Amino acid sequence: MKKNYKCFALFSGGLDSMLSVLWMDKLGYEVIPIFFRTPFFEPTNALKAAKEIGFELFVHDITDQIDFLISGEVVGQRPMSQRKDALNSVAKLSSVKDLIVRPLSQKL
Repeated sequence: MKKNYKCFALFSGGLDSMLSVLWMDKLGYEVIPIFFRTPFFEPTNALKAAKEIGFELFVHDITDQIDFLISGEVVGQRPMSQRKDALNSVAKLSSVKDLIVRPLSQKL
């Protein structure tokens, strides 16, 4: 007798997360798409994508549970996106500049 496994799927609403959920569901697993709401990300696109593939999205707001966010971004590692000016623009536009810590990029 096959055990019914249950899993959370980190769900952004992008094609990769949509396909992962559908594939695991097709294999017979109980899949629960989850989205972590923060000051940086709203679930609008993820909610639409989950509905599109027939799943209810579990949205967990962790805004009040964190003091700051760390990122593994490294200045210059990806020359098209991980440039100092681009990373600073993202921080500034998010309105939470002082909450982003990039330990691999020193003081950035």
